[in-house]
Parts: sequence; structure tokens; C-alpha cells
Amino acid sequence: MPSPSPMPWIYAARARVGHWQRTPLTFALLAVLGYCLAALPILAHHHFDPSAFIVAGDRYVDATQVPSPIIVQQNSNGYDGQFFYRLALSPFQLQQTAFGIQIDHPAYREQRIFYPVLVWIAAAGHQAAVPVAMFLVNLAGLAAIAVFATTLTARLRLPAITPLAIMLWPGFLIALTHDTSEIVATALLLLALDAYFAKRLLAYCVLGALATLTRQTTLPILAGVACFEAVQAIQTPRPATSWHRTLVCGLAMAPFLVWLAALHLTWGPASSAGTNLLGWPFRGAAIMLRDTLIGAKHFVQANRPGMDALVRVYVVESAAWLLAFCAVTATRIPFVLRLPNTGALAAGWLPIFALMSMMTADGGWVDRTGYFRAFTECYVVGCLIIAARPVPRWLTWLMLAGSGLAFLGAWVLTIGEK
Repeated sequence: MPSPSPMPWIYAARARVGHWQRTPLTFALLAVLGYCLAALPILAHHHFDPSAFIVAGDRYVDATQVPSPIIVQQNSNGYDGQFFYRLALSPFQLQQTAFGIQIDHPAYREQRIFYPVLVWIAAAGHQAAVPVAMFLVNLAGLAAIAVFATTLTARLRLPAITPLAIMLWPGFLIALTHDTSEIVATALLLLALDAYFAKRLLAYCVLGALATLTRQTTLPILAGVACFEAVQAIQTPRPATSWHRTLVCGLAMAPFLVWLAALHLTWGPASSAGTNLLGWPFRGAAIMLRDTLIGAKHFVQANRPGMDALVRVYVVESAAWLLAFCAVTATRIPFVLRLPNTGALAAGWLPIFALMSMMTADGGWVDRTGYFRAFTECYVVGCLIIAARPVPRWLTWLMLAGSGLAFLGAWVLTIGEK
């Protein structure tokens, strides 16, 4: 009788991922190591100066006025990280201009206050340590995402490949190399969801509130969970207990709403900034894809047509993969919504997907990687939803291949721009 053929490498990799699920700290360590290696070329190019991740531009940052030397790009608007850097220097000093940095829309930027507060705490108030603290806080956030992605996978009995799919999200790479808040917000969201499914509702309330104060796009997910609990309360024969759950889940949104009201009172008309980020559903994605395909939208210098063509191909493919991922998730919503242990995930995903569908070409679809940041919560919760129902093997590997290629392309683009 012939001996059995050796296990193919793909099944060996799957078995190894199953081992990581049982050892979340090992998986977290490997994930952090992988992201450190991904960021290493940028650090090496800038002589290991972590302020390169801030992406400060001289139109908002006066290099002669900042508390400690940082890299400031000339003739540049910079990126969102420069405003997080300003807030991390002194999070409770709510001025439009301080430390040589002007915040373009204070009420909009200060909605995401908890990430700079964490950085300020990590830096122990030492302003010169803020750039490295921003990087380290995001690394800690990646470790937390890896740990609680594996914890949720085990708690909800999802396929062992689920944490790997989550960690391959290109938005985390963009956030790490641009000092933005998506990583910390996702870590807090997964912590909150784990507490919810463990029936620790007070912890869910606190962690969910912190997630909304880190990134306001976590709010629709919490709203969906609260609506799910309200429907359950209507249908249950013991409404008193169920309405108590609904109330606690609803309270998770209260601190952000209070903070938002305080910002509106402080800044007045300035708080309306960012309203141009939303429009008709899918119109922004359609405009971006159309302009990319016909060449009306360029992503690199005009004197490099070959490189621009390659980038445009990547943008079309990665954006199409992301929209296909959302479409697959949407087809599984009716089934998952009826499951008693994961129905809240489906209820939370619907509002965030509705919000993402309305992102304009000047919002989440404005540049070659901005949509990865915008869709972070939508993707992470979507991974959990897809995994909640048995997935065909071909679809599993197709989705993993898509996220892997999108991650690789985002890494190449990030290295190139730095």
C-alpha cells in the first residue's frame, strides 16, 4: 500500500495558524515583528527618526517652533499624523495654533482625542518622546488586535484563519506609518466586542466609549449593537432584563456625543468641517474608479507615466477587491443576523457599511490608500461575519490572496512615498 503523500504546504500553513489561535501571545509577537519589519525600510531611510511617520508638512507645521526637531516636508500639506502629533504634545490645550502647528479643523480633528491622550501618557509628558511614543502605542495596538482577534475567534468558534485575515488589513500598515488612530480604535473595538460576547457589559460600555473617542467611525457599530439589543428586548418574554442590556449598550455612545457637543460649543462653525466627506451611496467609489481607469486621476508625478499606470492598476484592483469583500459580507448578513451568538456583529456591520458606501471622492476615496484607512472597522467586523458561516475553501483563499496582495501593494507604495 503506497504511503500517504506529504501534507501540502498550504495545509501545513493552515495547521500552523490553528496553533497560533491557541497561543494568541505568540501570534501577537509575530504580528508585531512583521509590522516592524515592514516599517524598517522607512526608518532606515530616515536614519531611524520616528518623526518620519508623522508626515508633517510646512503649510501647517513651522519646523522652527516645534518643541523638538521633527522631519517637516517642504511645500506640503502633510498628513493627519501631524495633527495627532500636535494634540499628543498637550491634549488638553485646545488651541488652533500651538507649538508651531496649526490644526486645520480643530473640532473635527479633536473628535479623535483618545489616541493622542494615550501617546501623551506613554511619553510621560516629555514632548521630545512623542514621535517614538506614537509609533510604540500603535505597535501595542497591533499586539492587542492580534490577541483579541484570536480570542474572539476562539470564543465565537470561527475558522482559525480569521485572525490572519484581520492582521493582513493594509489600513493597519498605513496607520502605523502615518501615526493615525485606526489601530488603537480597532484594538479598543475588538476589546469591547470580546467583553460583549463574554457578557461583561460594563466593560463593553467603557471600552466602546473609548473606541468612539479614538475614531468616531466606531460609533455606527455600537449603534447597531444597541439596536440589536433593543429588538431582542422587544421579543423576549423577560423585557426588564433585556432593556437593561439595551440601556448599558446605548450608554457606550454617550461620552462621544457629549464630547462632540462640547467641541461644537467651543469651536462653533468650525465644527462643520468634514461634512463634504459624505454623499450618495457608492458615488464616490464610482467616480474614483472612473477617473482612475480613464487616467483623469493621477497618483504619482506627471513625468513618470509608467509608474502612474502601475499604481492605477493597483488602485482599481484593490478597490474592486474591497468592494467585493463588502458584497460577500452583505450576502451573509441575513444568516448571521439570526444567530444568537453573532447576530450583534451583523447588526453592527450594517450601519458602518452604509456610512462607508457614502464616502465621497474627496473623502475616503481621495487617494491611493485612503480607502484602506476609511474601511478599517468595516473590514475587521466583516471578517468576523464572513467567518461566522461556513466558507467555501476557494473563497477563503481568494479573500486571503486579495488582502495579501493589497497589503503588499500598500507597503510598496508607502515605501516609495517615504
